[in-house]
Amino acid sequence: TGDPYLRLGLASTGMGNRTALYLPVVVGISPIQRLELRAHTGYDSDLAVWSDGFHIPLAGSVRGQVTRSIELGALFGFTSGAGPQDTLSRRTLWFWFGWRS
Repeated sequence: TGDPYLRLGLASTGMGNRTALYLPVVVGISPIQRLELRAHTGYDSDLAVWSDGFHIPLAGSVRGQVTRSIELGALFGFTSGAGPQDTLSRRTLWFWFGWRS
C-alpha cells in the first residue's frame, strides 16, 4: 500500500518549516489467520533538497487480532535508515490497541 502526501510549509519557512514530499511504501503478509507482518519504507524529503537531502525510513510491524473485538500491534524502525541524510539514531517505537464492538 501507499499513502503519499505533500506537507506544506506555510509559516516560518526560513526556520525549517519547508514544503516536503512523503511517498510511503508498505508491504505486508499474513502468514497465519489473525496475524499480519509488514515492512515499511518510502521516500521523505524537503522539496528544496529532494535529490540529495532525502530520507528513507525503514521499519517493521506486527499486528494481531487477539479476540474478535481486540487487536494489538507494534511498530519499530528508523525514521531515516537509509539515504544521503541517514542516521540510525532516530528510532521510533509505537504500540497500538484496537477495539470494535
